[in-house]
Amino acid sequence: MIAFLDLPTEILALIIDELDIDDSISLSETSKALNALVTAYGWRGHLQRCPRQSAGIAWALSSWSPLAQVQYHVRTDHKWARRSPAAFPLARPWRGKLQPVVASSASRVVVAAGLHLYSYSFATYAEEGKAPCVRAEFVCTLGATDGDATALVFIPDGGEDLAVVVGFSNGALDYIRLPEPPAEPPVEGPTEVAMPRSDPNRARFHQYPGELVASLSYSDGQLVSFTSIGSVTLFDLSTWSPFEATTLDVARGWKALLSPDNSFAAFGTSSLTPLVVYALTPTGLSPSPISVPFSLARDDFQPSRTAVYGLAPAPPAAPWGSPEHTLLSGWYDGFVHVHDLREPSSRPALSFCDPWQFEPVYAVAGAGAHIAAGAARHSVVALWDARSPRSPGFSVHAPGNDPSPVYSLALEDGRLFGATQGRAFALDFGPGVGKSTYPAFQLPTGKRKARGVGYPVTIYGHENGSKS
Repeated sequence: MIAFLDLPTEILALIIDELDIDDSISLSETSKALNALVTAYGWRGHLQRCPRQSAGIAWALSSWSPLAQVQYHVRTDHKWARRSPAAFPLARPWRGKLQPVVASSASRVVVAAGLHLYSYSFATYAEEGKAPCVRAEFVCTLGATDGDATALVFIPDGGEDLAVVVGFSNGALDYIRLPEPPAEPPVEGPTEVAMPRSDPNRARFHQYPGELVASLSYSDGQLVSFTSIGSVTLFDLSTWSPFEATTLDVARGWKALLSPDNSFAAFGTSSLTPLVVYALTPTGLSPSPISVPFSLARDDFQPSRTAVYGLAPAPPAAPWGSPEHTLLSGWYDGFVHVHDLREPSSRPALSFCDPWQFEPVYAVAGAGAHIAAGAARHSVVALWDARSPRSPGFSVHAPGNDPSPVYSLALEDGRLFGATQGRAFALDFGPGVGKSTYPAFQLPTGKRKARGVGYPVTIYGHENGSKS
């Protein structure tokens, strides 16, 4: 009988490539020769078979060995399972009560709040085992001419991640190229940059007179804007020209979403049909919706009671499959629904809720196998593992415990960025997080964590409401 190690290397590589993590560990402990084979083929194969939705740390981890990358992801999964994120405010509280918007890319996360854009860069290098850093880059002051920034989305620019589209409360849509990042992170805090209407890196390409831009979404060369009164415009960004303009019959427009493959556009509203999904054709939206998951028509109808405030693509590692055919919705009644557009029924495929928070869901996000929802009060973020829909999730009060909604979320595999009316924050489930991983500033007395790193936050499980 031929010995296992006598097989050709190509055959051994194919066998090892099919092993899961536990089997790979067991095999690597058998002998030095098998350890070398697993090191050479097993961990790299695992990374290729099980890609992570973690663009913000991908550059930093790319210089690590495949084994170190697998260890990072496994330890991240363990922290999710233990419900033990490290929490960090990203800045001191803003002045006034704002309704911020968060957008992330592979290079940075940007928060639009009031008259400002706050940018935080992702480190492109980290020592093996240490969490990649997040640094405050700059604060762009947009001026008061157009009112508050109310919508924000990144658009492609050749990999620099400096191009965004910003919507304003006066109905304006501006293309903005963010400032070039400094060679070294500023020691004295983020650089302040004035960017008035006349700035050459800012260009207006559309205006809704008398309307508020409620939402923006980009996918594969197309941009959709959605206003508070229901105006929808689709733009071809190769020409920056609108090719579809229509108005939905709504009491209030809240959120728009283009699917990752541009097959559909979904709209969350306060209306008789709070969530409608249209097919996307070469000429624009389909004449009628392809899905209306919920409809209510009666004399005492109150649109606000059935509103959909949040929309997001479903997490790609969830058991129901491709995000091109699924989406998440956050509702006034506190539920997060998963909709599978391949199903003939318009009923949700799955539903999640925090049984201890009977508050509207203002924001939803999905990444990897996880779902996040921002509640309308007490700065609560609810989290679930989509692979175990029957297992209870847990909730985290964002740093500062503001009596505020969580207005916006951006989720990666191991990091979540969000914003309340008072501040931006991060929850990090990755290993190796230290005191210098996030922007440092003096915490108020009584707010310093006695052990470990980060800001002390309240976490409770959905099974019994127990808090820690």
